[in-house]
Amino acid sequence: VLECFHDSETSLSLTDISRLGGLPESSVFRILSTLESRGYLLGTADGAYRLAPRLVVGLIHQRAEQVRELARPFLKALNSSLNETSSLAFFFEDRIQLIDTIETLHDIRITNTLGRVLPPHCSSLGKAIVAFQPKELVERLLRISGLFRGTEKTVLNRAAVLEDLEEVSRRGYALDREESVMGGICFGAPILDERQRSV
Repeated sequence: VLECFHDSETSLSLTDISRLGGLPESSVFRILSTLESRGYLLGTADGAYRLAPRLVVGLIHQRAEQVRELARPFLKALNSSLNETSSLAFFFEDRIQLIDTIETLHDIRITNTLGRVLPPHCSSLGKAIVAFQPKELVERLLRISGLFRGTEKTVLNRAAVLEDLEEVSRRGYALDREESVMGGICFGAPILDERQRSV
């Protein structure tokens, strides 16, 4: 039953779950009642079900690890061909976090720290991820993280930040021209899922 739910946005009725799982509705009803009473599923106002937060967190972390494994060869190739640090970030519902990095061998280089939370308004990876989300989610992320100054070149005007994100979605990649770290110029590109949202 739980495997019928793909992400935090999946909402399924008893009939949907019965069909997807190949189980009789009477059995699904009892299973759903148990899962809901134990806090694994949440019932919605329209009688459907969604994964509870305790399962969503695990599902998101599992997906992040899958993306990291798939992207690792591409990070290595970028690092090798450009001789620059290559990094991967992932969108965890309310934050953008660095999940992999391969550093350049230059004596002078900008380093990335695994687990670091990236600002959505001034880092290239943050912009690349946020620009390919629904507008209401973009607004929420900017509100949660705040528009803080990373360097003297950080854009703090909300309208200008939103305009930059629109340009990123049109262009297909993001730029950070010393907006988060002085001396650092970074490019970020999204990995899009089946809904054309970045992961």
